[in-house]
Amino acid sequence: SLPFKSLSSRKVRANHCCIYSSISNDEKINTFLSEIQYLEPEGLNQVKKVFELTNPSLHSISIAQLVSKLHMDSDSITACLLLLNTLHIKQYKASQSETISKSDSLHWIELHFGPTVKSLVEGESAVSQLAPVTQTLDSTQLNSAAINNSELTRELRQSSKDGFTFDDNQAESLRHMIIAMAEDWRVMVIKLCERVQTLRAIQMKVVSAEEDELNDEVNANKRIAREVLEIFAPLAHRLGMWNVKSELEQRAFVILMPVEYNQTLAVLKPVRDSLERAMSEARIALESALKRDLILSRAVETVKLTSRRKEIYSVWRKMCIAKKPIHQIYDLAALRIVLVPKSNGNESETANSTESIEETEHEALCYYALGVVHSVFAPFPGRVKDYIAFSKPNGYKALHTTVMAGSSYRTSLEVQIRTAKMHDVA
Repeated sequence: SLPFKSLSSRKVRANHCCIYSSISNDEKINTFLSEIQYLEPEGLNQVKKVFELTNPSLHSISIAQLVSKLHMDSDSITACLLLLNTLHIKQYKASQSETISKSDSLHWIELHFGPTVKSLVEGESAVSQLAPVTQTLDSTQLNSAAINNSELTRELRQSSKDGFTFDDNQAESLRHMIIAMAEDWRVMVIKLCERVQTLRAIQMKVVSAEEDELNDEVNANKRIAREVLEIFAPLAHRLGMWNVKSELEQRAFVILMPVEYNQTLAVLKPVRDSLERAMSEARIALESALKRDLILSRAVETVKLTSRRKEIYSVWRKMCIAKKPIHQIYDLAALRIVLVPKSNGNESETANSTESIEETEHEALCYYALGVVHSVFAPFPGRVKDYIAFSKPNGYKALHTTVMAGSSYRTSLEVQIRTAKMHDVA
């Protein structure tokens, strides 16, 4: 049998928060192993080896589950399981267990799981030990900050002139994180998933904790939430991990500013039903118009339509920082049109020479689809954004337009149009 104890009544503490779980360790492990069957046999055996040699906490297993949902490799998953075990790794033998000292833990990991896993664990630990953020930085400044350390420092200094303050420890912390990401991007993926799980744990604790316990940990929890909003969520944005970024912002916002969160919810409540109706009606109308169009049907393999609602934190930022009332936020709801052009079947050696021509043709399809959208719904004046002709610095390309939708055509709705290739880049 595997050498672990049931954690059904064991307290799991991570980053100043603790939770109690009613899930047995056996159940958690079995569920987790069933979710990583996409790994090659060698990688799957490496992950199973972690459970044979160590006693991963439920927190570590939950982080590994998040990483596995991104279909990361076995080294990344193994590193997640070892994150909280570096101080108490046990090598189980037939008759005895030998406790590995703190100084030898990384050497032990390298010995049993290789240098890559050791490097990932060491990198995540280095990021975790960075000085905590104690001042408020504008996350939009961090979003646009360049990877280059000197450019990042200039960006932070400019933000301080605009009313946001920072100290040298904060700047150095950001440098270390970006350096860690540059050495192996998987370190940041692991760290971001660890932050997601930590915020989940904090909220679970808030639901079940006594009032005295909440008062003891509220400052620590707010510090964690602030770090997430100001550092980790922008880094998730830079990595293109949109779902992770969204969850980080949403959960951190609730923890850090619960009053503002509830106020934003109250502001959104009166318009939520009309937005849902408008988005549903617009989706049906656009799907019909795009499918009926003869030019698109000849040039496009499929047309994919998806919808999204603006996150509460993003709504609050626009209302609070951009000073916009709710009726002037035009992208509370959006539809995304992804065009999958038909292949021209050119597999000859000259295919590369025609790639730019094909790309231009695909871009032209986006402009044509924009015309189809505007034939169905009237565009909002001055709200067409051409990110194809003027792509964003990170390579993002698409057409954005705001239209008047809904049965009364009084509800603004953003429509984004891009090709499948543009969507992959985004």
